[in-house]
Amino acid sequence: EAAMVGVKVVSFKWIFFTIAVMTSLKFPMTLAQARWRDDERCGSKNDPNGNHIRFLAPNGRAAECDPRSAKPCCSAWGYCGSGADSAGVQYCSCPTCTDHRRAARPGSIVFRPPVPPRTPSGTAKWRSDERCGSKNDPTGNPLQFL
Repeated sequence: EAAMVGVKVVSFKWIFFTIAVMTSLKFPMTLAQARWRDDERCGSKNDPNGNHIRFLAPNGRAAECDPRSAKPCCSAWGYCGSGADSAGVQYCSCPTCTDHRRAARPGSIVFRPPVPPRTPSGTAKWRSDERCGSKNDPTGNPLQFL
């Protein structure tokens, strides 16, 4: 795992978020940080039979699969694995499967943007595409992003 440092530089027109990899160090994971379980169960979803399954990690959230292991994907049935199971169902590519390698590649940073707060009318206070303010489109026509 790499130790990451985020630097935020704010100006009147732009916000830059610069991330630098400072060093490669291993940090012990505490129970409060553990995102996967020893029994390789995972997820909080409806299985193919329509039953809700929920396996919590030690951190209290829905368990993930260890992205650095040989079993990085959470199947439709809530098991960590890769390839296909004994019934031929893929662990990583089914509609309700989750490939946890996509969220944790070595040397990369996982950024999960917060859910935007809502106004009384129910609209978000910021856009999910991180655009804001009056800008011009490529043809020079003014655009207004709300």
